[in-house]
Amino acid sequence: MSETSQYIMLYTHIIPVRGYSRSILMDLYKSKYLFIPNYFCDFLIENKSKLIQRNDFLNLGITQYDKEEISELVNELLNQDYFIESDRDLIESLQIEIKDKTEDSVITDCIIELSQYSEWDVNFFLREINKLGVKFLEIRFLDFSSFSNLFSLIKEALTDHSIEYLHFLVPFDKDLENVIKTELNKFNRINQLTIYNSKNTFEIKDETFDIVYSSQESICTSQCGCVNPGYFSYSLTNYANHLKNNSCLSSKLSIDQFGEIKNCPSKKESFGKLKNVNIQQIIRSEVFQQDWNITKNSILICSDCEFRWMCSDCRVFVQDESNRFSKPSKCGYNPYINKWNTEQGYLTEAECGISIINNRVSI
Repeated sequence: MSETSQYIMLYTHIIPVRGYSRSILMDLYKSKYLFIPNYFCDFLIENKSKLIQRNDFLNLGITQYDKEEISELVNELLNQDYFIESDRDLIESLQIEIKDKTEDSVITDCIIELSQYSEWDVNFFLREINKLGVKFLEIRFLDFSSFSNLFSLIKEALTDHSIEYLHFLVPFDKDLENVIKTELNKFNRINQLTIYNSKNTFEIKDETFDIVYSSQESICTSQCGCVNPGYFSYSLTNYANHLKNNSCLSSKLSIDQFGEIKNCPSKKESFGKLKNVNIQQIIRSEVFQQDWNITKNSILICSDCEFRWMCSDCRVFVQDESNRFSKPSKCGYNPYINKWNTEQGYLTEAECGISIINNRVSI
C-alpha cells in the first residue's frame, strides 16, 4: 500500500455482515444499516486490522466506471459516518476491539404469566429469580382480576430485587386508570406498562414509566416469533450476545399461569410444576440449555442472510420441527433474492430451488 497521509477505516461500532447476494454495514450506535456489495464487504473483513487508503478501495474496480462507483460509495460511507478518514496516528488509536459485557447471571430474562387460575406461589418464584440475578422481568396478566389481586404482593416482593427492567402487560379495564394514578405512579420499579385489548393503539412517554396502549385483544403465545424489519434490534450488547448465544432461548426462564416451568412461554415442553421442582437445578441442566448456543450462523438459510445479527430468532415456530437448526417459520424474507413476502416478485426458498439436504442448504 502506498504511503500517503490519509487512511480510511470503519468505526469500531460499524459491523460488516455478508449475505448470500448482498451485504450490509450495521451501525450499533445509531441503529441503522446501509447496503454494500459483497466484494466490498469481503475486502473490509479481510483488511479489518490493516491501514487502508482510498486507492486500495479504487483498485477493487476493473474499469473506470467501477472505480467511479467505488469512489461514490466511499464518499457516501464517509458522509454517513460509517467510515473515518484521517492520519495514521488517529486511525491506529481507533483500532480498538469493542469488548462485550459478560453477564454473570445464568438467567437474565424471565417471563411470568398470571391469571385467575394461578395457584402457585408467586412470592416464592420472585425470590428464586432474585437469587438468579434476573435483570429483565415481564409479567403478563391474562385477566384484570389477577392484576388486582396480586399487584400489592408483587410490588412488595420487588422492592429490593435484582431486576433492572420491569414490564407489565395488563388487559384494559375501566378501573385501570385509577390504579395507574394511585398505585403504579408510586411504584418506581416499573419501566413499561402495556395495556392490551384497548380501543386504540398509542404510546405515552412519562417521567416514571412508558405506557403503551394496544388494540391486540389478548396475549397469545402463538403470536410470537414473527420476523420483520420492525423488530430489528441494533445494539452492541445484543450483537455481542447473539454472536455466541441464541437470541430466543439463551438465559431465559418462564413460568405459565398454571405454574409450569419452561424455557419460553411458547414452548410446549415443561420442566415440571414450580412446587415439584428445584429451579436452580433445572436451569443448569443440559436439557434446559440445549438450544442456548444455536446462533444465526448455524441456522439453515439464516446463515446466508445479511440481516442475521439484527433480527430476532425463534426456536419454537420453525419450518421443520424435527430440525433444531431450521429457519423460523414466521420469517418472510428470502436472502437469495433479497425480497420480503410483502414485495412484488417474492418467491419462497423452495420456489427458488433451494433445498435442505443432509442438514445443508443446497442451491
